[in-house]
Amino acid sequence: MNDTTDPRTAQAIARARKRAKAMRGFYLSASFYCVIIPALWLINYLTLESSKTWWAHWPTLGWGLSLVLVGMTVFGKGFFGSEWEERKVEELMARENLKIVSSEKQLVQAQMRMLQAQIEPHFLFNTLANVQSLINRSPERANVMLDNFISYLRQTLSASRS
Repeated sequence: MNDTTDPRTAQAIARARKRAKAMRGFYLSASFYCVIIPALWLINYLTLESSKTWWAHWPTLGWGLSLVLVGMTVFGKGFFGSEWEERKVEELMARENLKIVSSEKQLVQAQMRMLQAQIEPHFLFNTLANVQSLINRSPERANVMLDNFISYLRQTLSASRS
């Protein structure tokens, strides 16, 4: 499928164009603000008489507040808009997936310990049965086998405890 025909790609491009247009409008307004407001202040200062008030303050304040509001809507989307919400949802889903994987890992470890606990008694019983069968036929071999078995148990016991 071509990238331009993919609906998600087309939607992403449309969102990016809309955001770029909003940013361009904000920068244009900010540029006008930086040029016109000092000009208003200069005109106000040059025409100031002691009985007149500073009439340039109200346009400055109004335009400045509107510029702040526009800036918050344009640039605030990354902080508290849909993009932020999508990032938060992905973060929460990743945390939930991590919890699930962690609990699954704990379950597998518990199952492995249970199987190990089941296997070890069988090994012990089988070894003791072999030693018992060797006692009558070859007591020396039974004694060697029992010594080896005891040393094996000591090593595995210290390893399993650590």
